[in-house]
Amino acid sequence: MRSDSRSPKQNRAVGGASRSKHLDCAAFDVVMANHDPAAFEVADVRSGSWAPGFYPRSGLIHVDLGPVRRRGERYLDRETAFAAETPPAR
Repeated sequence: MRSDSRSPKQNRAVGGASRSKHLDCAAFDVVMANHDPAAFEVADVRSGSWAPGFYPRSGLIHVDLGPVRRRGERYLDRETAFAAETPPAR
């Protein structure tokens, strides 16, 4: 997870909306580096929380408890859903 709650000062610094759900602890951003965006979207719909924001350039999906809506551009389909595994350091 990258961001959940924000203070008004933090929200302004990241360019958040003036009525951002982050200010009410009702939103979070998920880093998609090792997640399948399509599977995440399906899980979000099934959970009943349907307010995703797609931000592929920053590698995030935003989810909040607000009204149904979509923001941003959808993630492109990838050859593999997950990032390549890095061998453990020995």
